[in-house]
Amino acid sequence: MPHKDPLRAKEWRREWYQRRPELQREYHQRLDRNLKEAVIAAYGGKCKCCGADEYEFLTIDHVDGGGQKHKRSVPGFKIYRWLRNNGFPQDGRFQLLCISCNFAKGIYGECPHVKQKFDVLGLAC
Repeated sequence: MPHKDPLRAKEWRREWYQRRPELQREYHQRLDRNLKEAVIAAYGGKCKCCGADEYEFLTIDHVDGGGQKHKRSVPGFKIYRWLRNNGFPQDGRFQLLCISCNFAKGIYGECPHVKQKFDVLGLAC
């Protein structure tokens, strides 16, 4: 880096990345993937409902709801940063679900897998 002044150094980095947008995109994709992998590992590595473990399908779920409100206060990928910065809370407020189970829970109140588990056990829902 050619500048000792922090403001000039920041400007130099910004201009450098503007000339090389593909490098900036790759860098941020790597950071985001590493962060998501850390979150997945911290919350068990698989969907708590169906057991799916494909990285691309796993998401964080707010167990007692309130996810939309929380995500508005920390939009986008920042939820993963919030979890990391708060020590990956293990107090039962968050769980790892695949996108299908998370979607079903949000739309229908519970995932169809829950009903299937009761059916297999011969229990009434």
